[in-house]
Amino acid sequence: MRVPTWNRWIRAALLALAAAALTGCLGPDEPDPTGNAPIGHLDGVIPVQGGFRAVGWVADPNTTAPIEVTVSSEQRTVVGLADRDRPDIGAALPHLGPWHGFDVLFTGLSPGPHQVCVWAENVGPGDRARALGCTTVTVPSLDPFGAIDAIVPTPGALRVDGWAIDPETSAAIEVGVLLDGAPALVERADLDRPDLGQRYGLGDAHGFSFPFPATTGPHQVCAIASNVGAGAATWLGCQVVDVPAPPPDRRPAGSVTAVTPTAGSGVRVQGTAADPDTTGPLTVRIEVDGTPHDVSTVGGAYDTTIGGLGAGSHQVCVTALDAPSAGGGAVLTGDRTWPCGTAILGAVSVGSSGAPAGPPTPVGPAAGHPLAGIDRDAGVSVPLRDGSVLWLFGDSSQVDRSGSLRYFVNNTAAWAPADSPNVTQDAAPGGAPVRFVSPVGTPWSCPADRPTRAMWPLSAVRTDGTGQRDVVTAFFGNVCLGDEPLEIEPRGVALVRWTYDPADPPAGEPITGTVVTQHLFPVGHEHGTAATTDGTFVYGYDCESPPDGPGVEWPDRFGPCTVGRVPVAAAGTRSAWTYWNGAAWTSNETSAAPVIAGSSGGEDPRAPVASLTVSWDEVHGVYVMAYSPWPGFTDRISVRVAPAPQGPWSDVVEVALPGCEDAVGRDGFLCYAGTVQPQLSRPGLLGLGYYDQLVAVAPNRGQYLTVGVPFTVVR
Repeated sequence: MRVPTWNRWIRAALLALAAAALTGCLGPDEPDPTGNAPIGHLDGVIPVQGGFRAVGWVADPNTTAPIEVTVSSEQRTVVGLADRDRPDIGAALPHLGPWHGFDVLFTGLSPGPHQVCVWAENVGPGDRARALGCTTVTVPSLDPFGAIDAIVPTPGALRVDGWAIDPETSAAIEVGVLLDGAPALVERADLDRPDLGQRYGLGDAHGFSFPFPATTGPHQVCAIASNVGAGAATWLGCQVVDVPAPPPDRRPAGSVTAVTPTAGSGVRVQGTAADPDTTGPLTVRIEVDGTPHDVSTVGGAYDTTIGGLGAGSHQVCVTALDAPSAGGGAVLTGDRTWPCGTAILGAVSVGSSGAPAGPPTPVGPAAGHPLAGIDRDAGVSVPLRDGSVLWLFGDSSQVDRSGSLRYFVNNTAAWAPADSPNVTQDAAPGGAPVRFVSPVGTPWSCPADRPTRAMWPLSAVRTDGTGQRDVVTAFFGNVCLGDEPLEIEPRGVALVRWTYDPADPPAGEPITGTVVTQHLFPVGHEHGTAATTDGTFVYGYDCESPPDGPGVEWPDRFGPCTVGRVPVAAAGTRSAWTYWNGAAWTSNETSAAPVIAGSSGGEDPRAPVASLTVSWDEVHGVYVMAYSPWPGFTDRISVRVAPAPQGPWSDVVEVALPGCEDAVGRDGFLCYAGTVQPQLSRPGLLGLGYYDQLVAVAPNRGQYLTVGVPFTVVR
């Protein structure tokens, strides 16, 4: 005979009730002829996180005092006192009073179904206990829960909307989004959703709406809710969506190829402009300091000179006016305006289009190299005598496809050959880069919140070597690092040297420098923040900044900047340095005159922030200074030129950078570490470099990039 299989919790409850009856315990509704046994009722068992609440009332006819109630589950018991006010019981049983309610919390249970029994022992005369009942309660999961409400594709982007809650907290939790299996972002789900607060009673701030860049075509998008306390993260789901291609672009295309100062207080503006809706000439509007000058293209090009300009800086903005579109459907139309250029007229005149002439080029190993996905910043370069390049970087890191950090190495170096100056031939023992230099001698102290000692490259120059070898003299900042990116505290400047033998280039080999002087300059006297050389002297620049301390997260002012110099051979001897006082070189550092004015606070694109580079540009025959302007994280580089290291320095030429205003969720990804890259300069082009915080979304990765910017210097 086949015996039906009962639910194990129902069977357990029946067995418990049977056991109670056999031991003299009255059932929930069983009458008591003696009138001495407890009476009561189990109103309900309410599931909570990690357990349940048993709620009801119980009293003993022989006393008005509260009595104990016992709750059992999983071979454990919890005893509570039925002493809560129950006016309904007091009204029904006035001789016992109202203080007989109970609400017993039972915790420590795993998620899922559990059998529960509740009873009360007899008090005073009589010997029969009262079973109030047995039931099954399902303890809820401790895992977070939520949903993806929608994934909205638009040209070049996706947006994921939804909500997520962890049952153990009313606080907003983090949600991670994966794009094609790799992490794209992690942000808090803290948008107001009153419907969620009403439904779950854990507050309203649990919604999310995360936008991020995505290429045209199909993508798998997944979301994961992070866990708080007990439990585990929860997949909210995955969907495959198509990112549409942008509509056809019917706007004019072209560029500004040159902005050139001319004799007679003029500026020549050249470029190309064509419109897909016409083969005829286009109108190009050139505004100089806001005054428009319209010209027509000839053969898809424009070339005009605007005269009558005074000495000083002039803004040059170019717009190609859109021809009427004959195409139907959704198309992009409108005028095309390029980033504004600059013309500075004076003894040394400068002209620039204000934007790169082409797409940026990454600096890094070739595809297939173990470090091909390396993410590193700073990008200080030193052209060597054979045309090859030594690159010095600040921080180098790499994450795997899961977003886990593979390595993080402070200050590294790599060599690149003359025919491929952006393709570094890195050493990668164990799959990670090698630190270029480490502190020696007397270390420096660091505070508890910034405990890590590190060295960062500030500047480097090639000085005369012995025989056929080059010597690179580099200035490194001694710093204390915290866990957050901006937790940086300076500890002065060190001098480092490295020797290069063209007959034995370090292709694929570790490159390490030698510390000559660990504490060349103390805090507040960081000459070497930028450096250049004329072959006889090394010139080092120092820009004032507010002292670090409590409440200082980012400087609200920077500069002025001064310059010192020292004979090449004595660069590591501080007493050998002299300083430019505006008319001569003096040993009195306090008399040093500003070569660049500082910011008085707030945004000032004329003042550098944190770092700058200075280099002799042989192509253009001037010293070039470049830096990221205020507030440091930006989408542009400021450039100045001078006939000598001490100046006078020109006004700022502003260069707009592509791809430096990305957003992933609520996080913005800008660019910083603008630098001069003279080895990349060509006639009519100035070589510049910068670090882009986001060149790949999943997983997030930055990269050091270089560009060539149309640039002309007229002496």
